[in-house]
Amino acid sequence: MNLDEVMHKFFTLSDDYMLHRGNDGEKDFFLFNVSTGKIFKLNETSFTILESFSENVSFSAVVDNLTKKFSVETGVLIKDLSGLMEKWTESGVLVENE
Repeated sequence: MNLDEVMHKFFTLSDDYMLHRGNDGEKDFFLFNVSTGKIFKLNETSFTILESFSENVSFSAVVDNLTKKFSVETGVLIKDLSGLMEKWTESGVLVENE
């Protein structure tokens, strides 16, 4: 799949997963698999990225949002995010939508 195709695809967090942020001031971030009960501790960056997919959103919209939020070069973000997206879609954390 080429980059142009990926940029226009839409993704959302799977219904099998739920994000949780610790109480105010705490730096605790979790991803829960509600089907299996597994809990994954996340760093703040991973949490922020996954939170971007809490609604059906295009890959390009997430890139635009995260580029501003993290002050990172777009090309670097696309490369890093593409790898994460592949892992998260293969493992069922994110779902590709039409």
